[in-house]
Amino acid sequence: MFADEIPPEYLWCKDMRHAWSPDSEVAREVFNRRTEHWEIWRTVRCDNCGTHKTQKLDKAFRPVTSPTYDYPPGYKVEGHRGYIMTADDRARIRARNIALRGGVTKTPKPKKVQPRKRKTA
Repeated sequence: MFADEIPPEYLWCKDMRHAWSPDSEVAREVFNRRTEHWEIWRTVRCDNCGTHKTQKLDKAFRPVTSPTYDYPPGYKVEGHRGYIMTADDRARIRARNIALRGGVTKTPKPKKVQPRKRKTA
């Protein structure tokens, strides 16, 4: 099963889709030789796993392409290159992540409160 193949240290990021650090942001202008336009490349780092995400924006700060990701070694599951996770895959990842962090605690059922009787005069 796909979720069982994910290393435990990367489950949080697969589940929550990373913890992007605003303090890690680097924005720089890059000349794209293919399109012959200047672009703004904005890169952020995940505080948990170290993945880098780069957004490529035009000069009006609109996305030019989908973001690209630079993952740490071992993050990608072998044999699943280009695999798009389904809703069931994500549910299994959540279940495994929650189980590894101690499971779900059940809160006690609220007690039934009896209404107070009013004194009649």
